[in-house]
Amino acid sequence: MSTLRRWRLAVQILTLGLLFLIPWLNRRGIMAAFGNLYAWGAGPLTVADPAVALQSLLGRARVYGSLLVAAVIPLGLALVFGKAFCGWMCPMNTLIEAVNWLPLTKVVARLL
Repeated sequence: MSTLRRWRLAVQILTLGLLFLIPWLNRRGIMAAFGNLYAWGAGPLTVADPAVALQSLLGRARVYGSLLVAAVIPLGLALVFGKAFCGWMCPMNTLIEAVNWLPLTKVVARLL
């Protein structure tokens, strides 16, 4: 495994770990960071999954400025850093890759 691939794996594990650690800390009253897999924040900064933000905006038929700003942050990161953001930090990509490592996925692929 190359050094770059090791760093990428470490960043993915750290990011995914933080996304599970933050709600656990919140339940214990530690609110330095808050959120879940779809939206999180630290201090005044809030970040939301753009797809979930769009779904919320369409479902309520009302525009919330703070939700738009929270959704623009990951879109901006993806535009600036491209695949580096999606491949290294996006929790969805990390979860998809983790599922692909499971032997069950290969068995199901053979059946289809």
